[in-house]
Amino acid sequence: MFKNIGLHLVTFLMPILAYAELNDFKIDSINSPESKSVCSEIRSGPTGPTGPTGPTGPTGPRGKRGRLGFDGPTGPTGATGVGASSFAHFYFRTSDVSSLIIPVNSPFEFPSDGPSKGSAVIRTDNTTFALVVPGIYQIYFQATVDLGGTTTGAVETGQLWVTLDTGSGFNGLLYTVVGASNTNNTTTTPNATEITGTVLIETTTPLTFLQIANATLTNPLTLSVIPTQRVLTGHLIITLLEDNS
Repeated sequence: MFKNIGLHLVTFLMPILAYAELNDFKIDSINSPESKSVCSEIRSGPTGPTGPTGPTGPTGPRGKRGRLGFDGPTGPTGATGVGASSFAHFYFRTSDVSSLIIPVNSPFEFPSDGPSKGSAVIRTDNTTFALVVPGIYQIYFQATVDLGGTTTGAVETGQLWVTLDTGSGFNGLLYTVVGASNTNNTTTTPNATEITGTVLIETTTPLTFLQIANATLTNPLTLSVIPTQRVLTGHLIITLLEDNS
């Protein structure tokens, strides 16, 4: 046991004695100030250089959701939307018109007034309507007419169009023509056929007049009347989409 203690003591003292001899120290006792100084320098030594940065560690878990923030300030008011500034609805019931037959190039009657707004569209009589301001208008028109003739196997065509008068008489707009054909295959009673159209027109002068007319080249049109059933109607709806005045 004492042998081991002596061995450890020698091992401890050898570097101290070597350091003292190297630096010309005289050590009289293990507890002397010189001995303690040498031991301190051997134990601690100078701080070495900083080592390289280690690799980045794994990402930590997601934190809890934070509280909702306050509402932001109200944004500026947007631009005013474009809507119909003026419109008018006109219609007929077959029981109210002066004649059920509309000759070639003659206008349909729309003697009754439906809902309307503004003053850009007004009636002048049962067949004619004034577009007061220049602009872009949407025109919807509809009528139910008899097609097929009174002979079995007969084929008959019906056409409607928009006509305008800017001061020199009414002229039809070719791009507004709508129509239908029907064949009477079984009886001598013609077939009730609905014809509808929706178009946009642009007027460039104030007070343009409008009619819906029979555009068929050769034959008059007859408004349909269905016996024992409700009276049929026809409609004209004019909407000002853009006022260019």
